[in-house]
Amino acid sequence: MGCPSGKGESREPITATAVRELKEETGVVAAEADLRLVHVVHGSWGAEVPGMFMALVFHTDQWSGTPHNAEPHKHDTIAWVPPDDLPEPFTHTTLVAVKRYLDGGPILSFDGWPEAG
Repeated sequence: MGCPSGKGESREPITATAVRELKEETGVVAAEADLRLVHVVHGSWGAEVPGMFMALVFHTDQWSGTPHNAEPHKHDTIAWVPPDDLPEPFTHTTLVAVKRYLDGGPILSFDGWPEAG
């Protein structure tokens, strides 16, 4: 399990990517101006980016629409879950980002780098 995510398109600001992916995956509409950067993950590998990746995690308190699984061909389900009862398994890098955000921990984490973090 994880959170709505995806890759940016050519000449697309990262906040636009976040808004687009959120809508594509859940039907929820948020405004770029309402997004707040809460965590950055620098990973040494990724299934679609073997060299390294950066994941930027945003938070918003304002959105419209009713969440639903807008990409059932990609996802089994979507659900609101209590922060102290995250489902298992949960994508490792996303789990670290969510826990650090909830705990007020560092905004930057590393995944897979031998001497980082």
